[in-house]
Amino acid sequence: MIQVRIAERIFVIGEGGGISLGLLYTAAGIGTGLGPVLARRLTGDRRQPMAVAIALGYAVTAAGLLISAPLASFALVLFGNALRTFGGGINWVFSTQLLFQLAPDRVRGRVFSTEFALFTLASAIGAAAGGWALDSSGLSTGGLLGALGIATLLPGILWAFWLRHHRTDLE
Repeated sequence: MIQVRIAERIFVIGEGGGISLGLLYTAAGIGTGLGPVLARRLTGDRRQPMAVAIALGYAVTAAGLLISAPLASFALVLFGNALRTFGGGINWVFSTQLLFQLAPDRVRGRVFSTEFALFTLASAIGAAAGGWALDSSGLSTGGLLGALGIATLLPGILWAFWLRHHRTDLE
């Protein structure tokens, strides 16, 4: 929702910001594609390093949002968007990989179908909440990006805390 707002109202390139939105999606695709591929070079398929990478992925995602928040230039927003999805891609792929490694064969399909259903539900709720926040919260687009950046740190901190106290669960 926020990318549409940025493209339509702040950095308008093309009719109705269509080119802007395409560039934002391109940056997101690049980040999502590169994040897990590059991070895997460091972690391999080892559970503990992947779990640590997930915690770092939250920090990278938050950094991308906070870089974009001032809306200082379209280039900076594109970079922040790519960085945001770089971290998000690591989190999505590595959490799925860890589930794949940890779930017993006999329930793996049910685990993945449940995980994907919950992911889809969370995406829909997030889109609705983002739309509401843009329309009703009183926050500017940049203010909302900043708030999301700070809020993204909370699950990362909780994940890092869990890792610190349950390190052996992944070995």
